[in-house]
Amino acid sequence: MPFTSEFWKERREELIAKLKVGAKNRTIQGHAGKKHSEETKKILSLKAKSYGLSLGKNHPSKRPEVRQKIQLARMKQVLPIRNTSIELALFSELESRKIPFIKHKSILGFTQPDAFIEPNICVYADGDYWHSRSDAIKRDEKINNVLPTSGFKVLRYSETEINANVEGCVDEIEEVVFSSELVVRYVSS
Repeated sequence: MPFTSEFWKERREELIAKLKVGAKNRTIQGHAGKKHSEETKKILSLKAKSYGLSLGKNHPSKRPEVRQKIQLARMKQVLPIRNTSIELALFSELESRKIPFIKHKSILGFTQPDAFIEPNICVYADGDYWHSRSDAIKRDEKINNVLPTSGFKVLRYSETEINANVEGCVDEIEEVVFSSELVVRYVSS
């Protein structure tokens, strides 16, 4: 049967009739427990595609140029939306010493240090709970390995260290800012 306006009128009337019957029985009869015919599957597929609901291989998000635009847009997002208490303490101390930094700058498209100090210093304030999880440990190790090979200095401070002595942490950051050696400082246990 071709997809004419008559076909859709009949289909609409069938649906309205089913809804009325369902309302009387306090249930909607609908399509529960039944399978769609091949013809119905084709119709539903065509309708979904006309509304842009298809996620098949031809969906726009599957094309390389669209994926690249999405990735670029994602890299510009700043996450998290709110800073943690240890980040705020670190930022406050950096600002009081007039050390210029950028919060949560995207680096190499896969990491955002809590504070980035030009030209190449990445400072991370790691919460004790979240950074003790196995997935976070793996991610942190990847960052610790990749960034130095790309010329970045990586400094990690645990929540315990920052809460106990934020001034000492920033003293160490100042030393690295004024030194020329490549540094990777891991969170002490």
